[in-house]
Amino acid sequence: MALMLMGSFLLVACRSTTSISVQTDSTIEAKIERLSTYAWVPDASTRQGKERINNIPELDKLLKSAVEAQLNARGYEKVGFDKADMRLVYHVALLDKSVDEQVGMYHSRTTEWSYDNALAHNVHLEFEKGSFLLDVLNPENDGVMWRGLVSTVVEPDKSLTKRRQKVYASLAKMMKTFPFKK
Repeated sequence: MALMLMGSFLLVACRSTTSISVQTDSTIEAKIERLSTYAWVPDASTRQGKERINNIPELDKLLKSAVEAQLNARGYEKVGFDKADMRLVYHVALLDKSVDEQVGMYHSRTTEWSYDNALAHNVHLEFEKGSFLLDVLNPENDGVMWRGLVSTVVEPDKSLTKRRQKVYASLAKMMKTFPFKK
């Protein structure tokens, strides 16, 4: 299953190194908005990809707190594992990516984008792409009730504060389609 999840991380890679790519799947067996509590599945979350992902201090705490902030804002309450209406598990991947692009576009006088071979040149970009997949599981059968995936360029040179802000903003964008509790 982990290989299948990693495959889904690779499929959502985008060609821009600055954007945040978000996908969600809300083919829901039960109406989530009628549920009220959640808990994390103990020791079920995974980290894959570059080895240094396992050495990022407090990564687990940061990711869980960002998701919990979104769930709490939607009216859901964190409870003990056996009492939860929803069970949460996440998967994180950190991969090296590269993109070859040909640039040389310009805006012509006819208000259309044009291409000039004389201006064209190839650009090779290398970067790290991080992906976060959240599964919301039905505690009765462990079936997925909701799935969200966010992928973005990782910027390790940014300050810890900026990186935390990006995690919170990325996960907030992912959770936009998650229903509010009724």
